[in-house]
Amino acid sequence: MYYISLGPDCHIAGALNFMNLRLQALPFDFLLSPSNKGLEYVCSLIENNFSDFLNKLEYNNQNKVLSKNYPDTLFYHHDLIKNKQKLVKSLKIDHINMNEPLITKFRRRGDRFMNIIRNENKCMFFYILPINDIIIESNFINIMTSIDKFIKIMNKQSKCQYILIIFVKVDKINVLKISDEIFLINKKYKQVKLEPFFGKNINEDNTFNITRCIDKYPI
Repeated sequence: MYYISLGPDCHIAGALNFMNLRLQALPFDFLLSPSNKGLEYVCSLIENNFSDFLNKLEYNNQNKVLSKNYPDTLFYHHDLIKNKQKLVKSLKIDHINMNEPLITKFRRRGDRFMNIIRNENKCMFFYILPINDIIIESNFINIMTSIDKFIKIMNKQSKCQYILIIFVKVDKINVLKISDEIFLINKKYKQVKLEPFFGKNINEDNTFNITRCIDKYPI
């Protein structure tokens, strides 16, 4: 069973690592994308087999590395140009082969991701959104379009049995604001489930929300 973060930031991957469920380094673990565009970025890379994942690297005005092909997504914790990264003690699987260029590692992470989904594995994917990406109609339409594209591409590229959990950051007061959207998506899609995310996105909250979904949606 593979538990995989699709982004759009590093918090879920960090929590999976904290829970000892992150058993391999994968491409979307520590990238930073706009929440309303990150799933589209995932779809593009799966569709083209990560062929242009690391092409045309440059710095943005905050000195973070990006690919000109995907200017909205940052290699936020890794400088693939100068081959530098901020080491985090708990991320032991990221400390393997430290003499190897980062760009080689990230290329292998893309290959590893494709190998996982192209075989008959079981995968639980996680993605997380702010509530405005659901309650604002135009944003919600974009998310639905991205979900449809993700399913279409996975049907074409993947042999794995999977479920995609899309968390929406809420609290107990505003969770009712997304009840209709939760019902719509969870009824429409067998392999995609919209779930409220309670808390402030720290390890304890992440662990609670992830565990709840693992128990709720056994594969």
